[in-house]
Amino acid sequence: MSPWSVTSPCTPGCAAHAVPHVPRAERARRYAALAATLARGTAAGPRLAE
Repeated sequence: MSPWSVTSPCTPGCAAHAVPHVPRAERARRYAALAATLARGTAAGPRLAE
């Protein structure tokens, strides 16, 4: 099968698998880590522009 093929061998049955649920505490931890990373980048912005 070519990677450039327009068709896919996957049927709707194989594409309908369930995604595992991420617990609320884990989502909150990930959002907090993202917010901290963005805040550090924003705070370092003027120093990075020099």
